[in-house]
Amino acid sequence: TEPKEPQRQWLRFHAFQALFFSIAMSVGLTVLGIVGGILASIVGVLGYVFSLLNLVAWIGWLVIGIQTGLKAKNEGQARVLPVIGPFALKYA
Repeated sequence: TEPKEPQRQWLRFHAFQALFFSIAMSVGLTVLGIVGGILASIVGVLGYVFSLLNLVAWIGWLVIGIQTGLKAKNEGQARVLPVIGPFALKYA
């Protein structure tokens, strides 16, 4: 059977928010990795700093993804992420 419209819109919102968040984080982590690699070849210490930033950003991505998923599953509430959430609402 076809899900009801509010449930479908809720699911579409979460799907778009996860997609946009993943794209943004992938681009951000790639840029951090490239900049870190370039800086590591010029000044070794800055390469390590950017590597640590990359690691912190990746862990943040993981934590936000888990928190958002658990809130949606357990509480049935949508956690609207800043900037990405309103953008996802427009497409859901």
